[in-house]
Amino acid sequence: MTPKRVLMTMVEAGSGHKVPALAVKEAMERLYPGRFQIDVVDWARASGAHWDDWFMKFAWDFALARPWMGKTVYFLVDLLRPLSRRWVEINFPRFLRKAALFVADYKPDLIFSTQFYCTHVAAVARRRLGLTIPVIGFDTDPFDSFLWWSEPQADFVCVASERARDRLLTRGMRDDQVPILRYPILRKFMLPGKEPSEIRTRYGLNPSMKTMLTTLGGQGIGDVTAYVEDIYRKGLPFNILAVCGKNQAAKERLEKLVGNHPSRTRLVPLGYVGNVEELLAAADFCVAKAGASTTLEALARGAPILFTSFACYNEKPNIDWCLEREVGWYTPDRAAFYDVIRQILETDVLQRYRANIQGLDLPVGADDLAHFLARRLGVQAPNAS
Repeated sequence: MTPKRVLMTMVEAGSGHKVPALAVKEAMERLYPGRFQIDVVDWARASGAHWDDWFMKFAWDFALARPWMGKTVYFLVDLLRPLSRRWVEINFPRFLRKAALFVADYKPDLIFSTQFYCTHVAAVARRRLGLTIPVIGFDTDPFDSFLWWSEPQADFVCVASERARDRLLTRGMRDDQVPILRYPILRKFMLPGKEPSEIRTRYGLNPSMKTMLTTLGGQGIGDVTAYVEDIYRKGLPFNILAVCGKNQAAKERLEKLVGNHPSRTRLVPLGYVGNVEELLAAADFCVAKAGASTTLEALARGAPILFTSFACYNEKPNIDWCLEREVGWYTPDRAAFYDVIRQILETDVLQRYRANIQGLDLPVGADDLAHFLARRLGVQAPNAS
């Protein structure tokens, strides 16, 4: 039987759109062995729309470094609709044109997108080519739906919560276009792994001190590095696994700090890593910005999250969800940050928050989406798990 061809499209600005697509691909290949050919592509780049690709990624990095800008754009997009719905046509005509050529050459049986531009471009390409293949998007904001996630031309835009669904319905989607399915994270975050003590030993951590994992996300942009440096200079009794992502300058700055200034703090600077699930297992808590994948992956591994910032207002509901359930903190300034650090060092708050995580029914997993996509292609699930 010829495998069905599934094209999964995203824009690799950080890992927030790529990782969910990879999680769904992994689930489909595990649950339906041999039934699908699946390719996850950074679509603007893969299609040859190089200027559009550069601009989208530059704009995201620029906004990450200046959170006020991303938050302003969030409001302007809503304020300026319906004009803002023409954003892709006005700014990325090469992407629209080259993506249609890409689809014509690839000949997919289904297009699945985890980035809002890509969902719109897929729907336009389908129309221009006169195809009848399903076009399905997944909103990677678990508790929100930015205007650009609303794509009435798609067959479905899947979401992870009632709140996200309600937001899409008020933005023009039909009731039957917005199914609720669990947020896709890689299966390795949900399976037992190596013992935390083994991982801590590998990184030379002090077993008598609590371990924090700090992350700047895939792009390595944010305010977390400044807190890491400050904790290290203060000599607070922590192990710190500092993941700097693609920000090589931040990693080198931390390495220089460790080399030149002795401290009671055990600091291990890391670059772009592929074993975050192990690092989270070794950590007692996580310090990060409020990206969706980072949030849900940390909770899946039992690590409470200390949020220092959010890049745009679509990330703020991630913080609110964690605050309501007492599995995370929000510290928008130094005073709030060090108040939580003091509580972690002097009280049992960390134990309480870790226990609260164990009682959660986390909306995570990729199997629901894998089955959903398979049904759209008429593929029955085999007796496999």
